[in-house]
Amino acid sequence: MMRVKVSLFFLVVFLSNFIVYGQDSDLMIDINEHSTVMLVINPEDGRIQDANDAALVFYGYNRKDLIDKRLSYINLLSDEEIQEEMDRAVSEEREYFTFKHKLADGSIRDVEVYTSPILIDGKISLLSIVHDISDKVLAEKKATRSRVIAMVFVGLFLITINIFLLKVNKMRRFYKELSIQYNALFSNMNDGVAYYEMMLDNEGKPVDYKFLEINEAFERITDFKKEDVVGKSIRQVQPSISESWIETCGDIAREGGLTTIEGYDSKLDKYLNVRVYSNELMRFFVVFNDITEQTLARQAVDKERALLKTTLYSLGDAVVTTDRQGMVEMMNKVASQVTGWTIEEVVGEYFCDVISIIDQKRGKEFVCKVDKVISGKTTIDLTSGYLLVDRNGKQKPVELKATPIIDEHNHVLGMVVVFRDASEKVKILERITFLSYHDQLTKLHNRHFFEEELSRLDRDKYYPLSLLMIDVNGLKLTNDAFGHQKGDELLQAAANILNLVCRSEDIVARIGGDEFVVLLPNTSKKNAEDIMDRIYSKVRYYKINEIILSVSIGLATKISDDTPMSSIFVEAEEDMYRKKLTESQRMRNETIENILHTFYETNPREKVHSDAVSNRVVLMAEAMGLDEEEVKLLQLAGHLYDIGKISISNSLLEKKGPLSLAEYEEVKKHPEIGYHILKSVNRYAEIADYALNHHEYIDGKGYPRGLKGSEIPLLARIISVADAYEAMCMNAPYRSALTQDKAVEELKKYSGSRYDPEIVDLLIDTIE
Repeated sequence: MMRVKVSLFFLVVFLSNFIVYGQDSDLMIDINEHSTVMLVINPEDGRIQDANDAALVFYGYNRKDLIDKRLSYINLLSDEEIQEEMDRAVSEEREYFTFKHKLADGSIRDVEVYTSPILIDGKISLLSIVHDISDKVLAEKKATRSRVIAMVFVGLFLITINIFLLKVNKMRRFYKELSIQYNALFSNMNDGVAYYEMMLDNEGKPVDYKFLEINEAFERITDFKKEDVVGKSIRQVQPSISESWIETCGDIAREGGLTTIEGYDSKLDKYLNVRVYSNELMRFFVVFNDITEQTLARQAVDKERALLKTTLYSLGDAVVTTDRQGMVEMMNKVASQVTGWTIEEVVGEYFCDVISIIDQKRGKEFVCKVDKVISGKTTIDLTSGYLLVDRNGKQKPVELKATPIIDEHNHVLGMVVVFRDASEKVKILERITFLSYHDQLTKLHNRHFFEEELSRLDRDKYYPLSLLMIDVNGLKLTNDAFGHQKGDELLQAAANILNLVCRSEDIVARIGGDEFVVLLPNTSKKNAEDIMDRIYSKVRYYKINEIILSVSIGLATKISDDTPMSSIFVEAEEDMYRKKLTESQRMRNETIENILHTFYETNPREKVHSDAVSNRVVLMAEAMGLDEEEVKLLQLAGHLYDIGKISISNSLLEKKGPLSLAEYEEVKKHPEIGYHILKSVNRYAEIADYALNHHEYIDGKGYPRGLKGSEIPLLARIISVADAYEAMCMNAPYRSALTQDKAVEELKKYSGSRYDPEIVDLLIDTIE
């Protein structure tokens, strides 16, 4: 039992210095860092679990003689009385006590004890901070004796007065001597004393009191002078006096008795112990002493105790201690959770029998080095690559440090082992390692890994080494038309196909936004072409709704060291770009056709509108005398200028009420989206500008670029007028169709501001 408690002390010492986990390390504390006497008590049996060096010096015992002794060994109270006081401390009913403690030399000392419950290994102990107040008690006894003498003399003084009234001549000399003694005693008391007379109002309520006498200590503590206050009322001397204080003094003056108050006097900036008592109707004494120093010291101890409690509660590491033979003495709750053993199961067992560590690098059990730690007074530090085997055989990563417990005489008392479950840390490291070599979107290897593998494979034993360069066609078109989420799905689909087709020994990596590479070790060009054909075959039948997956693949093969790998890259890239010229355009054409089909299928009103606009602009172009090519261009533009609306949700297109500002901003994006979609395909690139500018106004207040007048392309101005007219003549979710006359009236209203006046007139002519 003695060794268990001694170990606990050194456990705290060790924990305060143990920093192995960097910034995650828990805050630790060492009670030996404090010169104040400290004891750790078991509240169940009153045994001393631990004591700091200051305690050993104060009581005059060595550690062996003091630890594991009952408190009655040093406390003059009986075991039953001590148990009652410990129960009060555990329930926090009481935290301050005064006792008489016996030292090793047989002397008796008065002590004040501040006690608080703390948790150690999940069990409640009592932390007691002990102060020697023998001198203070002696001084208080002397002061009390002086006060008693003073009261006796006061009583004798009053008696003498009565006797004096009867026997004036006979008692004159005795009274004079008594008066001299009383004044000397009153003046020389260490406590401040004031003698008052209570003052009442007409209803008999205390309203003030008058100074009759004060002593020198009163003057010293309060800085009041006798000649300035005697004969005056307290309100004259101290106008801020509280009504509650006057009431308290009034009760004592009228009813007698004694009351004691401790508190802070802000005017004096001191903590005072004040006693008010009366043995004469309407007159009372106030006796007080300055306790500032003691109060501040107690507050400092309270603060330190609170810090200690917080620190001890914050311990989060698993801790096991042993005796000098390596037998387990203590294990905290965290250690129990990590190992699966209960504290009761391991206490008294050999450490190496219950704690098993495996060296991951060597693939075998780590040799338990308890003897080396204890006999050699050395520390073992295992920071990574070790697994703890719990009682169920489950392995978990741990970080561990074992350190000998050494007393003040440099004797080894045992060992303390601190460890923590590093499972989360290992997972994080594995995740970081994975991310450093993998692409987060596709989960394929990234460029960094690919370059390392290329360096490893670029040697004779892996020749022929084939390289596939793969580019996803139309990714930008997909992002513009359907959003980046759909573009990401396209990349993920391509990655899945590559993983499916390629072999386990092949290296598949994403090295750019839409670029993939595949390294094929020991693969001829013919075999690489077979793999390439399988990729094309899988891709050909893959679609995500209306989105077409299309790739262009370039191939090159290295057969010897005569050709540098950089040349193989260039060859594969050139092959890929040759194929991309045709495959990418084909994919974009199909995508735009799918976009239109999907858009018109879900929004049939938009198809009717675009057909009407296309027919209207043809009539206007012919009336203007434009050549056949421009007429065809306008006709095509009339069908496609609103293709950017594919990005607007149906709920917004079908909204019956007015658009919010945010919704309107969303709608205003469609000209730019349409521009990017059309620009990506050669055959539509020429009409992309008309899609971009068909919402620009003549006065410069349109969107998206705020062009004005002739800055707006002519064909875009034609489409703008035709679009507005045909839209007004159709039913919309937010209004009914206008008549031709009303629609023309609206065009005229905005002619010259929104619309080109000449084109407005031209449209009116086509209507007529």
